[in-house]
Amino acid sequence: MCSSDLNDAIHLVFQPITSLQGETTHPHDVLACLLDPNGVEQSAHWFIEAARQFQLVTALDRWVTGRVLTLQHKRENTHTPPLVIKLGEQTVRDAEAFLNWLAPQLARHPLAPGKIIFSLRESEIEKHIRKAILLSRGLRALGADLMIEHFGLSIHALKLLDHLPDRKSTRLNSSHYLDL
Repeated sequence: MCSSDLNDAIHLVFQPITSLQGETTHPHDVLACLLDPNGVEQSAHWFIEAARQFQLVTALDRWVTGRVLTLQHKRENTHTPPLVIKLGEQTVRDAEAFLNWLAPQLARHPLAPGKIIFSLRESEIEKHIRKAILLSRGLRALGADLMIEHFGLSIHALKLLDHLPDRKSTRLNSSHYLDL
């Protein structure tokens, strides 16, 4: 699929995240949807799984990040909420390359600190702790934030918090509150 086909086929949607602390500004998750030939949104699950199989997650993460940076830069003065971009395991494993790619992108599309939040799954952080620490520090230096997703599943979950003091927030795994 060429770049223009990709730009036409993938559509970004934004879903508000409710804070348990009563904050008035709610970040929004960035979700990628695939548009079928009739323009109907389809779940991204199958094409993200295909991206994993073919080692294209990093390219997809960069494409989504580039689109979000452009969008946030255009809307910078409109009190837009922070946007949360989920990063895949391949991007975490290659943290240095992602940060080297991200720095010039942010230079071209400068944003106020905290307007972009990158999220990593707890399980991926645990597997690649050194890379996650490097990514967290690098993101903070660039004015972006880190969120831990699906937190609380491992027996070492609280230790991860000590290793990532630069994180912006933590999102609990839904198994912790579904029965409330």
